[in-house]
Amino acid sequence: CGNGDPVGAWQSFIDGCSPEESVAIPHSQQSLKRWETCAASASLHPWVHYTTEPNTELAPACDTVCFTSPTNVRLWNSPQPPNIVAIGATTSAELKARNWDHTVAVHPDAFGIWEAFQNS
Repeated sequence: CGNGDPVGAWQSFIDGCSPEESVAIPHSQQSLKRWETCAASASLHPWVHYTTEPNTELAPACDTVCFTSPTNVRLWNSPQPPNIVAIGATTSAELKARNWDHTVAVHPDAFGIWEAFQNS
């Protein structure tokens, strides 16, 4: 589930879990740990599963770039792309901080991103 509201999506998921269930939460070292904001009856097991490392190579030339997280924007070391799509509100906020014009996907799924590409 999900509609661009990560806390709501997490709460909706965890509400469907019983106290007998255990939920593994693999995440990055830069995670916002949104699961900590919701009450959960299930047993939660978060652990840092991967780290985010910057790529020092310049991005190849392209017509449109889809940024999928604020971290993608912060670590972007290439010139501003001509057309930009943001997968959601937090990514959009990071692009706004750079003063980069962009289109925001209405839904963070393949169809929503495709629509945003069409409108960028």
